[in-house]
Amino acid sequence: MWRWLICAALLMACVAWAGKAAAGGLNRIGGIGPRAGAMGGAYTAVADDASLFYYNPAGLTQFREPYAEVGGDLLFARFSYEHRLRGQRHSDDFDWHVLPLLGYVQPLTEDVVAGLGVYVPYGMGASFENNRQMLLYDTESLICLTNISPAIAVRFEEQLSLGLSLDIGWSRFKCQVPFDVANHYLPVLTDSEGDGWGLGASVGVLWRAERFRLGARYCTDMCPGIDGTTAMKVGPIEFRDHFESRCHFPERFQAGMAFEPDDRWLLTVDAGWYGYSGDMENLTLHMDKLQIKKTRRLDWDDNYSLHAGAARRLNERWTLRAGYTYVKAAVPDDTVSTLTPDASGSNVSFGFEYDRGALDVGTFVLYGWGERAYGPALLKEEISADIFTFGLKAGWRF
Repeated sequence: MWRWLICAALLMACVAWAGKAAAGGLNRIGGIGPRAGAMGGAYTAVADDASLFYYNPAGLTQFREPYAEVGGDLLFARFSYEHRLRGQRHSDDFDWHVLPLLGYVQPLTEDVVAGLGVYVPYGMGASFENNRQMLLYDTESLICLTNISPAIAVRFEEQLSLGLSLDIGWSRFKCQVPFDVANHYLPVLTDSEGDGWGLGASVGVLWRAERFRLGARYCTDMCPGIDGTTAMKVGPIEFRDHFESRCHFPERFQAGMAFEPDDRWLLTVDAGWYGYSGDMENLTLHMDKLQIKKTRRLDWDDNYSLHAGAARRLNERWTLRAGYTYVKAAVPDDTVSTLTPDASGSNVSFGFEYDRGALDVGTFVLYGWGERAYGPALLKEEISADIFTFGLKAGWRF
């Protein structure tokens, strides 16, 4: 029991460090954690460390003994915006964000295994100084989600496992932008910030043969209620108002397969689908004192991602991994902006792991990039992204 209590305390303490992720809508496309991240997120059919709480809860049945993992990713992101007439602007040089990944796994019987994990599945945002899209104000945006996921998995046969998790999500929202009326900005700076909780669930399946594995996971959508405060500034005068809203995080389906041609190699491929079109139509803030609804049109599209990875065991201690990811943008041309700087793009990654008996230590590095152009030729606008991620974790088998 004490292990569960310690783990729960660590998970709750780390939630507050969560930040934004990358492009491709809100998704953590390039991978979560050193193992999965190094293999480009092609991990649904592997799911054998704490990242399983994101990729496939059925992977819990691969643990025959208690396991704990502590780690996280450090993400550096920079977005650039260029207008043919207004020139170019960069977001704050490589904003950094800590994205925790922690978990604890406890076998209950030979065929039933439970676990508890925390991870950051979604995030988007950017900050720009003297933003030329926004009357030269300094702007900032952030939407992110941190999941705390208790999970259980059952092995029905030696080859087939089914897993289920309850996803308890804590969402953060921030938007610093000029006040707008009918999409026309006024010289009044608003700074809105809030947070809230939501519930979702995930189900995963894992089939294992001697050298071949198949895995799939479906995750429901989640709509946390957001409670926060908006500050409005006109020169030295500031007015504050309470607001309520909802953040919509999409349903997700990911499937993959893994193949071990021999005892040293592991090859994986995955594909993911993200259902934004049903819920990401608008973002509305209900203002209490002003008795108005501030609505920003989104109209996001469903998108997809493709992943490929490889692992090479050098000896009993060392394993190398590498991966590649492609992701399609979710934000359409008519709503993309410096507040939601989304672009189709790619990630490449590399990592290694050292295993010494009960202890394993791993790290990885990922570079992601993407760009898009939109608008008429004379007023063409471009958004590009550069993402660097560094991850580190330590796992312990009891």
